[in-house]
Amino acid sequence: MKSQIGKRLKAEKEVVERESSHLNPNNYHFKAVINRSNVMKPYMCISKEFTLTNDLTIGRTMTLRDPEQRLWTVTIDRQRYSCSTFFRSGWTEFAVGNGMKVGDVCFFETVPSMKDVMDIRIGRQATKVKNAQFEF
Repeated sequence: MKSQIGKRLKAEKEVVERESSHLNPNNYHFKAVINRSNVMKPYMCISKEFTLTNDLTIGRTMTLRDPEQRLWTVTIDRQRYSCSTFFRSGWTEFAVGNGMKVGDVCFFETVPSMKDVMDIRIGRQATKVKNAQFEF
């Protein structure tokens, strides 16, 4: 089990390194590995640094543009006690519409020319066997 986790993390790291090269270094971005909560509950946590850098406030709406250029509206929310910021309303529709599964890797990147729009790249976990691979 421990070696499977190590191989999965190594495969994830390789995907992140490869796909990060496609991000514009002038744009703000963050990555998230999809976990059970992201596919079973209606939210996706946003990194604290990204939240502060982009002034994401409660109630603000953002548009996520998926790899097929479809637009999805999500609302920013915050947990009262943990101060975690996340996409709430609209996240489930985005996740279902894009067939998100545990282990997929998402890159969220701002689009400076379009206020409140983020481009999303999705790395798919191709297999759940020992040598986990991701597809883009």
